[in-house]
Amino acid sequence: MDTEPETNKINCILHYTMAMVGGFLGGYAILYRSDFLGNAQTANLIYLVHAILGRNIYEVVLRLIALVLYFSAAMLFVFIREKTCLNVKKCSIGLDIAAVILSSIIPLSISPIIGLFPVFVAMSFQWNSFPGCYGYISATVFSTNNTRQVAVSVAEYLCNKNKEKLYKAAFFGGSLFFFHIGVTISYLATKYWGLRGLWVALLFLICAYALTSKVT
Repeated sequence: MDTEPETNKINCILHYTMAMVGGFLGGYAILYRSDFLGNAQTANLIYLVHAILGRNIYEVVLRLIALVLYFSAAMLFVFIREKTCLNVKKCSIGLDIAAVILSSIIPLSISPIIGLFPVFVAMSFQWNSFPGCYGYISATVFSTNNTRQVAVSVAEYLCNKNKEKLYKAAFFGGSLFFFHIGVTISYLATKYWGLRGLWVALLFLICAYALTSKVT
């Protein structure tokens, strides 16, 4: 019996589950850490340049630490993948669990950059550990490329009537949909329970961990 279709289906469910985690932590970061997205580095690097030009040494140091954490987590992914027999997906889920727990106890009074240190590490590692499925490269930690891929795929279908482009648009659209389901749940959970609402993400991560056992 060919198990590849079933494995692909589970991988897709796993991918969308991790997209919900990415959306959940991204929503938390925007809502509680001064509109600062810890899932990527674009904003941090822009703020770093502003801090350098403004000679704000304290801000420069914090931004550099954030960059080093993100950079180091990406390198750690490669070292684990290449030099150990550990499952990088399970390692990523473990880092996400640690990030959720730490984020729920870091006070809101602290610098938002420091408050997002756990997210920088976890999301950098997750981005590399869950790159997509069905041969498509789709981030589970932010939306820009997923949005672009949907737009391009729909346009290509309208031009060439290639149904494969519709499947591609549907896959990337799914990444967008579940990412923003995560954002929605994050908003509701933290509005009702404050930072303890972050623990809701642990339910997604437990499910994701169970799914990894079915595809490894």
